Amino acid sequence: MVMLLRFLIYCFLWVPGLAPAQQTSSPTIMAAPAVASVQQISLPGIHPSAPQWSPDGQWLSFSGPKGNGIGLVKTDGTGLRWLTREPGSGFRHAWAPDSTRIVCRARTVTTGPRRYAILTLSIPDGHVESRVEADRDALPPFWQHGPEGIRWISQSSSGPPAGPWLPCPALPSPEEIRPPLLPWRNQQLGFPALGNDFQPLVPGRSQDPHWNAAGDRVVFDAADRIACWDGTSPQAAVLCPGQQPAFSPEGHWIAYQVTRDHTHAPEDPAAHTASTLPHLHDDRTNHQITEADLWVIRPDGTGASQLTATPDILEVEPAWSPDGRSLICRIEGAESLTILRLKEVSP
Repeated sequence: MVMLLRFLIYCFLWVPGLAPAQQTSSPTIMAAPAVASVQQISLPGIHPSAPQWSPDGQWLSFSGPKGNGIGLVKTDGTGLRWLTREPGSGFRHAWAPDSTRIVCRARTVTTGPRRYAILTLSIPDGHVESRVEADRDALPPFWQHGPEGIRWISQSSSGPPAGPWLPCPALPSPEEIRPPLLPWRNQQLGFPALGNDFQPLVPGRSQDPHWNAAGDRVVFDAADRIACWDGTSPQAAVLCPGQQPAFSPEGHWIAYQVTRDHTHAPEDPAAHTASTLPHLHDDRTNHQITEADLWVIRPDGTGASQLTATPDILEVEPAWSPDGRSLICRIEGAESLTILRLKEVSP
């Protein structure tokens, strides 16, 4: 609570200058997004993570601690409820484009070798519309949009499990399925159009792909660097250091976090020293984050600009609102979600 009050006071005093000019200078390039105001969504007793905005803009979803469960709350802070309490379901859960359901990967056992099931959950009542058993290496599912509507799809060693095509009258039907399924081997992302032999998009580890709205360009985490692939080049371009990238709705900007941590697990004695206080840990990795701020950059690597610069306040996991005018994030250790209202989002 003390940390949250400090953050609110700090924001009201400092927000007008929140985004220092750190972008490339050019008379033809307009200013990057900047923060105009800050809104807190209080979630007492909950330490949320992985926040997302529903495509219709009415709901915020979030994960429970360590990915356990998916919660929902309206953007004005009302209507808080749990959609599911399934273990592991919150990690990279995905909204359907018409906002009627969420698909997620849940753990079916909590001890021993992991087993997963892909769940499709109805937003009105949390009803499990479908439950598909998946391999232990199945990746979190996402939604594809094609001529027959929408469907969820995942990936595993036995092939890509996928749900049935569902009607989606709110969206036009494209001629081809978008976004494509990126191959995933040895903790690397590749693309099937590059040939029969697997070819990674970047050297080294790559994960957590996020597609633009058109489904033809993807941004991802390349070993704590932000990488972007245009769908045609032999390799992706590495843009800058950072994690948790997300495309803005119109595709002009990528939001991401820049963090530092000491990488010790909570039970490691080296983590419990005066030099590592305050003792905060990332929900998913158990790495203690010591610094964290949000940035934006263009897909071509230009215009990098810092959105937050809040000492001792650690903003992580940014996600865009459907209209591109706000970002939702979480503050490490806080019982709340934070909405950053932007002054402008220009090309």
